[in-house]
Amino acid sequence: MAGIGGEPRESDLDTTRRRLLLSLGAAAGAIVAAGTAGAGRRAAPDERAALRLGLVTATADGSVGQTYSGPAWTGIQWYRETLASPKARTAIAGAHARTHVATAADNGFRLVMAGMDAGAPRRAPAYGVVLAAPIVLWDFDALADPSEATAANLALTRDPAGTVRGVGSVVATGRGSGSRLVGRLGPLSEIAGVGDLAGLGTLAWLKQELNPYASASLDGSIRLDQTAGRPSSRGGMQGARIANAHKGRIWNSVRPDQLSSLRDKDPAKPWAVSFDRSSASNAPHAQRTRYGALLAKAGCRPALILGFDDAIRTQRMAAVPELVARGLLATFYLPTALVEDSNGTGRLTWADVRYLAGLGMDLQLDGTADDTAMTSRPDPAAALAELRSMRDLVMARVPGSDPRHFCYPNGFTDSLLAAKNAHDHRAYAGAATGAAGSAVLAGLARTSTLSAGMAVSGFGVPAGTRIASVDGAAEVTLTRALTADTASIAVWDDRSPFFLDKLQDALRSDGTFRTGRTTGFDTFHSRFGIADRAFLLPAYSMSNGSTGSDDDAQLAARILARIDHAVARRENIEFYVHGVQAQATFITTPLATWIAVLDGIAARRDAGVLDVLTKAQWWARDGSASCPV
Repeated sequence: MAGIGGEPRESDLDTTRRRLLLSLGAAAGAIVAAGTAGAGRRAAPDERAALRLGLVTATADGSVGQTYSGPAWTGIQWYRETLASPKARTAIAGAHARTHVATAADNGFRLVMAGMDAGAPRRAPAYGVVLAAPIVLWDFDALADPSEATAANLALTRDPAGTVRGVGSVVATGRGSGSRLVGRLGPLSEIAGVGDLAGLGTLAWLKQELNPYASASLDGSIRLDQTAGRPSSRGGMQGARIANAHKGRIWNSVRPDQLSSLRDKDPAKPWAVSFDRSSASNAPHAQRTRYGALLAKAGCRPALILGFDDAIRTQRMAAVPELVARGLLATFYLPTALVEDSNGTGRLTWADVRYLAGLGMDLQLDGTADDTAMTSRPDPAAALAELRSMRDLVMARVPGSDPRHFCYPNGFTDSLLAAKNAHDHRAYAGAATGAAGSAVLAGLARTSTLSAGMAVSGFGVPAGTRIASVDGAAEVTLTRALTADTASIAVWDDRSPFFLDKLQDALRSDGTFRTGRTTGFDTFHSRFGIADRAFLLPAYSMSNGSTGSDDDAQLAARILARIDHAVARRENIEFYVHGVQAQATFITTPLATWIAVLDGIAARRDAGVLDVLTKAQWWARDGSASCPV
């Protein structure tokens, strides 16, 4: 396949990166050169040169102090490019090497490397914008144990298990109404780079669920306030909400305006931070919540991803022309069995798909070929084999494509959400008494629904514990001894092949695919990488829903408000779209709404506050990022 301008593709760039760079070039628009040659500056390459093959990557999270690397070109010159349109580039004095270490002067700009390759002028923009370096407010390696253990608040500890850096983390283990760990930050005015509350910027922290059977996310939060005692509820910082179980790590963050009620406090006085462990009604037996370092100035570069589901033909006929008119790109999740060889069913054809690829659109996969639930397959291995087969088909039909992301049909990520089968729910939730050091539980209301091998969770129940035997109408023996007295438990029958995270575990182990998009509404933080949330990414619908309560203008306003929320929070947001037509049904998007939303998106992009990326572009920017502290 020829590169941009008919040039041969470079062997050291994989297909995803080549398509990503083509897309960036299509979306960038005209660039105006700013500044003139000064003393000691070599003659710059043609600043109007079209984007050619090449890329600029950044280590870690793209902060000041990070090293940016570009292709092996000659006559190299690095530029700072403005985010707002009309874009302008200013040459960086002395920046002629293949690498460039971002300085404070680069903060808020996109770095661009220009040079000559085999006599042809080329330029390569960075995937991300240079960001302020994050500031560690709480480092669990350095601080003393912040535990506040009491008789009613038994297990608040500092955990030796490693998370972000070194070995430090904090564990909040709660019973019933909740628990809290409190530590002191000191005056914000004494923290270099912060000074006051506004200087904190976006806050982020790492949260790790240790109990895979905690099916809710609202079981922990962080509070920040200026108080001699415990921080008040108005300083609460609830992070991202996860719709289903999550075994691993996730970065939570909070937007600055959520702390606006605290701005009247004295920055010269000490502050306190607390890590709460409160029980959500739908997961009262989650055991522990572990937190990593708390970071200020930790927001992502806000990114928007537009995704199209179900291969509906109106996407090309009505939606795509409006995208192209504004220089916007989108991602198409293809159910390959529904893509046609010729028109006739209202679906995209393979000719349509190749046309979209030629525009720089991103081709990814539906979770199944026929858009039925992945959980309807015999097991995760069968679902994974189907995904691989679909990937092979798309690459054969569209040379140069490289689909590594998918969406879950109907949002069914596991059998709890899909089938609502009794075997996939809790087999028991209620009273059970047991003493620390004992593996025997007594006082159960019933045991008729229980059997050996079922998973058990609850306060004092070690992760991974199962029922060893059912000993009577009210008694069971566990595979592990309790670590604390307990009064209630939950028991799960997890034999279903799609119970909770089994599908996601299979996807992680296989390594072919990068992310799976759900239908759970939320924004998501990825400055420090995707962590373990990659196969449970959230997205918002762009339809009016089954109620149809909004008119076209109201729906557009609601969508744009959600985008503004993501921008304020310094997070990413994805929308999924089905059909686009003048008279929309509950699952489709009105054309008038689509046009109004795209106008709003383009305005925000041109103002420099938002990047509009495809899924492949976003992954290339953040997929390999890590916490730099």
